[in-house]
Amino acid sequence: MSQHSATFAPSRPPGLLARLFPPFGDRLLGMFYRQLATLLEAGVAIDRAVEVAGRGLGGPRGG
Repeated sequence: MSQHSATFAPSRPPGLLARLFPPFGDRLLGMFYRQLATLLEAGVAIDRAVEVAGRGLGGPRGG
């Protein structure tokens, strides 16, 4: 009868994060995880740089 109802995705129960923080939707959560992945990648690069720099100092890492 209604042609528009077929275009909508079926409703599903909200996830835990959406229940705890109602403004958080799937789109915002996706952006959060992308940002988190970027920060983690940057953190790994920084950790490697610090480790390499620390080798010349004869620190506890066995330089």
